[in-house]
Amino acid sequence: MDEKNRNVKQNKKTVGILPFLLLSTFIIMIATIISATYQPNSSKNTSKGDKQNEQSAAIDYDKQILAVLKQIDTEVGTMTLFDTNSGQDIVLNYTGGTNVLDKYEQVIAVSQLSLGEMVDAYYQKDKQKLIKIKISSEAWEYKNVNNWILDRTKRTVDILNSKYKYSNSLFVIRHGEMLDLLNLDEKDEITVKGYEKEIYSIVVTKGHGSLVFEEYDDFMGGTAYIGNKAILPVIDNMELTVQEGTYDILFELGNFIGSKKIEVKPDESVVVNMGEFKKPAVEKGLVRFYITPEGAELYIDNKLVSYEETLELEYGAHTIKVSLGGYIPYSSSLAIENPSNTITINLVESDDSNNVVDNGQTDNSNTNNSNTNTGGNNTNNDTDGDSNNNNTDDNSNENTVVDSNGNETGTGSDKNIYILKPEGASVYIGGEFKGTAPVSFPKVIGTHYITLIKEGYETKTYTVEVVDDGEDVNFSFPEMSKSE
Repeated sequence: MDEKNRNVKQNKKTVGILPFLLLSTFIIMIATIISATYQPNSSKNTSKGDKQNEQSAAIDYDKQILAVLKQIDTEVGTMTLFDTNSGQDIVLNYTGGTNVLDKYEQVIAVSQLSLGEMVDAYYQKDKQKLIKIKISSEAWEYKNVNNWILDRTKRTVDILNSKYKYSNSLFVIRHGEMLDLLNLDEKDEITVKGYEKEIYSIVVTKGHGSLVFEEYDDFMGGTAYIGNKAILPVIDNMELTVQEGTYDILFELGNFIGSKKIEVKPDESVVVNMGEFKKPAVEKGLVRFYITPEGAELYIDNKLVSYEETLELEYGAHTIKVSLGGYIPYSSSLAIENPSNTITINLVESDDSNNVVDNGQTDNSNTNNSNTNTGGNNTNNDTDGDSNNNNTDDNSNENTVVDSNGNETGTGSDKNIYILKPEGASVYIGGEFKGTAPVSFPKVIGTHYITLIKEGYETKTYTVEVVDDGEDVNFSFPEMSKSE
């Protein structure tokens, strides 16, 4: 009997506990569901970082600005930002809980932020606590710009034919260091960042240096190639501003070439010495002229020279002309091929009744050179004035004439050239004296150099062209200027 009562009591006790257990289980399930329901974005951020901080940021910050990141102090845990609205710097504290994002809302590390970056900053004003910082998607940037123009007077920068303004607070940086605007040069490569039509930061990606050239006299008149950046003539005192980098520098003058590889660093002046490149010495021969009569003028390669002393001429072909009033002008070619040369020229007196013809040929008595003149006649050191008889006796050449350069010009005529002014001036054609103006002489067709000489006045030379028109030619030149 007692045993039966004990079993009944036990069953009653068990029945009383079951509802309590069921109720407790139900309460725990409800609490779990509620907890999961209020967990913000827990399923979306397990792979891209925990965004609970971002949810907190939406609640905790009370100030938002568009700013330029000027400095990060990792030891103290602060960021210095330039507020584009107020124009003031602000220092904010950041921690590991600060939400750092790129422009695509992806989480990044603080070390991935670049100085000069334009950012959207969210912070608590009273605590100066940075809650969230994000690379601004509203700001713009031009990367690696090489063609730009800075106008410091108007405070504008021209990029791709668009003008952008800037203020005194423009942030300029190179390799993590602040620069003065004066350090910028249009040779620099830059990345420009701004908002709307204003530039707020310039990051120099490649700076500039200078090249100073020395000992390059042998290349004067040639061309200098500075990598693929510049081509310029070789002149005195060459100095050039270039972008930092490595350059193949080449100087060229005809077949004479010198090249060097140079590295230029920012704010560095590099001396480029081309002295190791020397032009091969030009071979020259000594030439001694013996010309009669005394006083004749000698032109070598169309340049008047003195032949009182031995001359030095480069190996190769040269033109020579000799003239004196009252004598037939002489012209010929001369080949210098030996170290020592002797040239003898005897001018032949002119006969007013005959046309002017080319004189004979010279004899290089100390060489084996043989030169052919324009008239095709050969003479030697014993020229006595009869060397042109074959020209004057040949009827086919009676009207053959040469101009003041000794070049055959064509047919002469019975017409005259008249030099009327300036009166009293001595008139020379190709060095041959024709008289004192006003003066006339037989017309010779071709190009002539007329020289006017008058004591106390500056000598003048004029180039004239005489054509075969069957008419007389009259020349009146300007009055001569008194010599100082």
